[in-house]
Amino acid sequence: MFDEFVFENRLHILGKITATLLHEIRNPLSVVKLSLDYLKMHRDELSDDLLESVENSSQALFRIQTLVDNLLFFSRPNTKEEKLCSVEQISNYASDIVEVEASRKKVLLIREYSTDIHVIRCDVNKLLQIFLNLLTNAVEACNDGGKVTIRAYTNQSAFGGQNIVWEVEDNGVGISDEDKETIFNDFFTKKPKGTGLGLSVCKSLADELKSEINFESQLGKGSKFFLIFNANLLENENEI
Repeated sequence: MFDEFVFENRLHILGKITATLLHEIRNPLSVVKLSLDYLKMHRDELSDDLLESVENSSQALFRIQTLVDNLLFFSRPNTKEEKLCSVEQISNYASDIVEVEASRKKVLLIREYSTDIHVIRCDVNKLLQIFLNLLTNAVEACNDGGKVTIRAYTNQSAFGGQNIVWEVEDNGVGISDEDKETIFNDFFTKKPKGTGLGLSVCKSLADELKSEINFESQLGKGSKFFLIFNANLLENENEI
């Protein structure tokens, strides 16, 4: 019993140290990002080689920031910072961030939103993190010249009400049948440089947002991931 208490106490301390280190890492990363963004503002003055170097650095920085955010999710307490937000607005912001890597791979990003504005009450940062993880996965799954389609719409739920659905579909490598049961598990990955945290974080965040995450996939043809919100979360869009 005492050994178990000591072990849990050490884990608690390790979690605090990890969170502190990750926050400290984020500060210099922000400086690097600002510097890269400044260089991009003067892209016309840069040679093709230098511009390519800046773009590659931006993408590498984005990967580090995503990893840090995913690790911070596991080390921080579960807090609620909910407010009204537009699903399309957060989706567009996430898409703009991923656009750099998509352009580098010549992957076409297509946005198909229904005419309704879908407003929910949620933690914006958590929703953004889900969108970024799923969009990044979709782009990485595509070969050069691939296509990623982002949609937001309302449909009928199985219980007679309505759902708000956000989905991302790619025509990439797809997921094998044997992996479909484990893709949301911690540390499961088939990527050579993957951490296996992205989808498990998405699942945990979706649970916190009282939403459902699901997917369809066919090996060699692509995948489609859904984030489904109960329409009861809809609020007056004028309150945004």
